[in-house]
Amino acid sequence: MDLGLLPSRYAKALFDSASEKGLSRGVYEAMLNLEGAFGSIGGSSLTAAVTNPYVDEAEKVALISSACGRVSDDQASVDALVKDFVKLLFHNRRLMLVRAIALSYIGLYRKKNGIRRVTVEWASQPDSSTESRMMDLIQKHIGDGTMEYDSKVNPQLIGGYRIAIDNERLDASVANEFNQLRQQLLSK
Repeated sequence: MDLGLLPSRYAKALFDSASEKGLSRGVYEAMLNLEGAFGSIGGSSLTAAVTNPYVDEAEKVALISSACGRVSDDQASVDALVKDFVKLLFHNRRLMLVRAIALSYIGLYRKKNGIRRVTVEWASQPDSSTESRMMDLIQKHIGDGTMEYDSKVNPQLIGGYRIAIDNERLDASVANEFNQLRQQLLSK
């Protein structure tokens, strides 16, 4: 079986189970926390612990459950569902796919709920009215979808901003303008 297909199948099974119990939002938050734990500075040690054959099942389940963090809705029910799911992964020898499954679940949840991931990089911290206008423009662009908005400051842009909406990109930075000018001069 294709390893690229397994995480999406496990994620769909988890999503269906969570939806039946009304816990899909809580599991979504847990998967966001889990992905954050893998993506953090200490994420490589988490990966090493999960894939280490000398760490027993109970410790791995506890470690992953802890990485899922605290979520708001029905915490005990979400914890139980996630623990049972992690035990299933361990039993099926698929625990090494837990990060890919979390990413697949996040993508599936966002798709089913019309959530668009938006990241705006600014050259300097914008004032609140500028950021509010930008959020309004982005909301008009995405239409009825819900926006998960993240704003960052990146001084390497020199001026302007970069917008990423899922896979769409708009680069209106001075650094990009300089790069395009450089490319034009080099091509002559």
